[in-house]
Amino acid sequence: MNTPTLRRLRAVTVPEVLVMITIAGVLALLILPNPFRARDLSRRIQCVNNLKGIGLSFRIFASEHQDRHPMQLASGPANSEATDPFPIGILLSLSNQIRRPASLACPTDLRRPANRWDDLSPRHLSYFFGMDVDEARPHSLLAGDRNLTVGGRPVVSGWHQVTSNSLLGWSDAMHRASGNVGLADGSVQQATAHRLREQVRAMGMVTQWLAIP
Repeated sequence: MNTPTLRRLRAVTVPEVLVMITIAGVLALLILPNPFRARDLSRRIQCVNNLKGIGLSFRIFASEHQDRHPMQLASGPANSEATDPFPIGILLSLSNQIRRPASLACPTDLRRPANRWDDLSPRHLSYFFGMDVDEARPHSLLAGDRNLTVGGRPVVSGWHQVTSNSLLGWSDAMHRASGNVGLADGSVQQATAHRLREQVRAMGMVTQWLAIP
């Protein structure tokens, strides 16, 4: 093979170089782990673990109180006594089971967790709680991420009544517009807006009160 032929075989044009760089970049994105995706997954897992721990704490409490949860022993939202925007007393009654108040905050939430039970307030909480939860209705909502929306609008702190027809969803404040919910049976589900609505319909209840921090 003569020298001119070798020179022609070895020559690479600028467009070809750009194409090769682009292909290499795409392959790198596909092969190498995405640090942001890994971080989001780690936080999501921690949130699920928080809700599982909360669910277990409620069940332990119920086993020690004739199968009744703290909210069944407290004033309900329909009572005139339910004036607080969030029933902190319910969580304080679980302090022996939950142990660390920091587990009441989701790592994707901008809210800072409480370090001590004495400091606990709604601004330290990431989760709503279902005030009508009942183990006889295993699909009823026990707790879940607070970034709920109704009809596309974020809910505010306080008491909220949801029905099987409520257009529930998630804001993008946590978990990239999705969320986690814990049920009365102790299970935890990662739910899209569509899955959340299905879950509420599956409760078989006319209404359920949620306490939003």
